[in-house]
Amino acid sequence: MAKNYLSIGIITIIIIISFTIGIVVGFSVNLGNALFAHPDRYKLIINDDGMMKFDSSSGKLWIYDPSREKDEEGPWILMNGD
Repeated sequence: MAKNYLSIGIITIIIIISFTIGIVVGFSVNLGNALFAHPDRYKLIINDDGMMKFDSSSGKLWIYDPSREKDEEGPWILMNGD
């Protein structure tokens, strides 16, 4: 009797592990496809928080570009999420 329950338990554990691995692999593949399909959306990496500001009321992100200091529009660039 105990032998029967042991085999059912082992099969159940294998099914749970397989299901978990399937979810992880599926998520990784979807993320990889998104990164390859839209590489321009994911290349914003900022190491210094002083170089950006976020307006929480409008949801807009502004990036500071020191090379545009003398530009008419100013050094802050609005990052468009579209």
